[in-house]
Amino acid sequence: MKSKISVVIAWCDRVALRTSLSQNWPYFRRAGAEVLLVNCGGNRSLARRLVSVSAGNGPIRVIHLAAGSFNKSLALNVGSSLATSSHLCFLDADVVISPTLLDQLRARATGDTFSTVRDVVESQLVGQTSETALSETSQHLAFTLRDGRRARILISRTGYRQPRRTGPGLVCLSRRHFVSVGGMNAELKGWGWEDLDLIIRLSLKLGLKRREHGSVIHLTHTDRVRLKEQDRRNRMQAMARYHAGDLDGTYLRDVERYSSRVVEDLVRV
Repeated sequence: MKSKISVVIAWCDRVALRTSLSQNWPYFRRAGAEVLLVNCGGNRSLARRLVSVSAGNGPIRVIHLAAGSFNKSLALNVGSSLATSSHLCFLDADVVISPTLLDQLRARATGDTFSTVRDVVESQLVGQTSETALSETSQHLAFTLRDGRRARILISRTGYRQPRRTGPGLVCLSRRHFVSVGGMNAELKGWGWEDLDLIIRLSLKLGLKRREHGSVIHLTHTDRVRLKEQDRRNRMQAMARYHAGDLDGTYLRDVERYSSRVVEDLVRV
C-alpha cells in the first residue's frame, strides 16, 4: 500500500533522535507515513542503534549518504529523490509532533499551496508564560521581480506571553512542486536561511501560497553550530542568486552526483 506522505529527516549524530522517534512513531503510523532518515556525514552505527531502540512497530528507511560533513539541504534533496509518496514532509531530528499534525499539514498542501508549522515551542519552556505587553512580533520580506511577480515572505515570528517561534523548515509540499523549483539549495552551508530560501522560491517561481498550522515541541539543546554568521552568509549568497534571476535549487545536480554514494538500511522498530 502506497504511503500517504513521505517524512524526510536530515540527521547527523544527534542523539535526540531516539526521543523524537519514540514519541512520533505512533503519529507517523496513524498518518500512513513513509519515514526516511538521511544520515549525512554521521556515524552509521549510531544511526542504526538510535533507530533500533526507538519504540514502534514499523519500518524506517535509513539512508546513509557518503558526505564529508552535514549538509541539511543535500540530505533533503537525496532523501526526497528516494521517497515514494506524492507529498513530502521535512522534519528535524529533535522535534516532537502532535497526533494529527501530518494529516493537517498534508491537507493544507494542495493545489497552489504548501504548508509549514506555525509554532515551535522549546521543551524547557512548555507551559511557561511571561509578563509582557507584547503578544508577538514578526518580520516579513517583500520581493518584486521585473516581470511583476510578487511575494511577501514571513521571515520570523516570536511569541512572548507563551514563548514560541515560527517553523519555516518544518514544511509539507507536493513532490511535484519540490522538483519544479529544483529542491533545496545545497550551496547554502550549515544552518540558516536554507529553509526560507525554499519558501521564497516556491512563492516567487511557482506563485504558491504558504499556509501555517499546528505546533511542535523542540527538544531543547545548546547548539554552537547554528551561528548568526552562517545565516548571514547564506542569506547573502541566496540574495545574489535572486538578483541574478536564479530561482532553482540543486536537486538534479545533487541526485546525479550522490545517487551512487547512498547505502540504505531498512530498520524495523
